[in-house]
Amino acid sequence: MISSPLPVSHLHPSISSWSIKVRVVHKSSVQQYSNSSGMGEVINVHLRDRFGDEIRATLFNRELRRFNPLLETNHVYVISGGKIKPANRKFNSLNSRYEIVFTHDTIVALAEGSSEIPSVMRFEFRNGRQIIGFDDGALVDTIAVCQTIGRIMERNGQKFREIQLVDESLIELTMTVWQMHAELFERPGVVVAVKGAKVTSWKGVKKLSCTSDTRLQLNPDIEESRQLQLWEAEKIMGKTSEEVAALQDIERYGDEFHRAFTDMAFKSFIFKLERYCYERGFPLFLQKGFLIACVAMPYVIFWTRNRIDTGPCYVGDEDADPELMMTLGAVKVKEMGDNNSVYKVDYCARVVLNRLETAGYKFLSCSGVGQTCIFTMQKP
Repeated sequence: MISSPLPVSHLHPSISSWSIKVRVVHKSSVQQYSNSSGMGEVINVHLRDRFGDEIRATLFNRELRRFNPLLETNHVYVISGGKIKPANRKFNSLNSRYEIVFTHDTIVALAEGSSEIPSVMRFEFRNGRQIIGFDDGALVDTIAVCQTIGRIMERNGQKFREIQLVDESLIELTMTVWQMHAELFERPGVVVAVKGAKVTSWKGVKKLSCTSDTRLQLNPDIEESRQLQLWEAEKIMGKTSEEVAALQDIERYGDEFHRAFTDMAFKSFIFKLERYCYERGFPLFLQKGFLIACVAMPYVIFWTRNRIDTGPCYVGDEDADPELMMTLGAVKVKEMGDNNSVYKVDYCARVVLNRLETAGYKFLSCSGVGQTCIFTMQKP
């Protein structure tokens, strides 16, 4: 093994002695195959170096049995030896020109000092309009909102389901997800980032299908995902993306929601909010029509209708009628510079507030619009 690992981008079939230091970012399940030489088993692993470049390695039969127990996803290894050959674009969507086949000369050693190798997945996204122009068999990365989820079915002993994806190009694509990927989807509305889906056609309509090498992330913490969430919120809530983005800015948060309550009927706003949360699977607390808590944004906000004709109840009074009122301690609003103002809020709002704080949410602000109180909590 050479002393200094090469970047993945420097690998070439003409190099006889090489090593790479890489993180295993994907490991396929064991696949059965059959050819003129007989039956066999194979797995594929995706390896990433410190520059973020990835290369695929294939392990057949003996090498599979030798290294499969050692190689674990997200662990870092120094690997040397093996056959370097041109990447087969029919099966390989990674950014390297070449791929590795493990041989009897391959050596794998667990590495130290793995922090310099990124664990974040790298994508080369194509939108729906671009994908429908690809030939069948092409492997693509995409990111889109899951609009609908089909029921789980079975074919040749393998579970699968179809989901409908749409992005800002407004092209809807059906994607077939298999086995463990089929179990990921519980409700529509999530943003799905896909790496290495195969383009197929059915009756002239382009579709996508996951392979054993396809990787999925739901609601990934990347800019493209946040933009799609804004776009989707704009469609559902009837706001522009700039207005929705403003809701994610703490300094403008209160003003935007004040405007929402004064510019539209309360019930109309609540209906839109309920629909948005239901379709996206966000937790939504609704207590007898006057409490709403929503975590659709990076912060959780809940609104309450003051009921000033009822008597007070207090923190910790778990048996109190949730329609009764309590006074929010001035210490909270004093911390937010609210001039010692004290707002009366529904008891059930305080219960939700306590639960959220216990779960790690941070109190940001409390403000009032007419008879409506608005609380803003930052997610942990």
